[in-house]
Amino acid sequence: LGAAVALQWAGIDPRVKAVVAVAPFAELSSEMQFFYETHHVSLLQRFLIEAAAQREGRFQISEVSPLEAVENIDTPILLAHGRQDDIVPITESLRLFHAARGPVALEEVDGKHMNIREVLGKPFLKRAIEWMDTYVAVNAHPQSPPAWVAGLPRRPFPGTEIVTSVK
Repeated sequence: LGAAVALQWAGIDPRVKAVVAVAPFAELSSEMQFFYETHHVSLLQRFLIEAAAQREGRFQISEVSPLEAVENIDTPILLAHGRQDDIVPITESLRLFHAARGPVALEEVDGKHMNIREVLGKPFLKRAIEWMDTYVAVNAHPQSPPAWVAGLPRRPFPGTEIVTSVK
């Protein structure tokens, strides 16, 4: 849940200058729908789960929306997602990618939710650090993203062409 929280936090706190989000969901409701279908959860079970979660957590499922956040911020976002993710489908990151108002790049890999860290490996960790260094540094106003972004589906970065094709 950290990726979704980071995206939502960026939507309410202007101090957030960049986000790296690995395997985020776009909306909690769509993620729950995927879970229900995958695990054959009955309508009664769905009702009970949602009622209990909302009551105990003091929130509305419909209000948990990283998608809404990215539609309204200019914060640079680096997304990464496994194509075979069996917990949060990659379509969730694709929705975020296409909805993002600000600069966004998407790295897709062959991996599942539980092995995404290993599949992304140290190269991604280095790119994530460079991403943050580029956009978070004091008085940072980069004219272009890190060079490796050119190899990813991305949109819109200052000084670069827009590439929106995704696999």
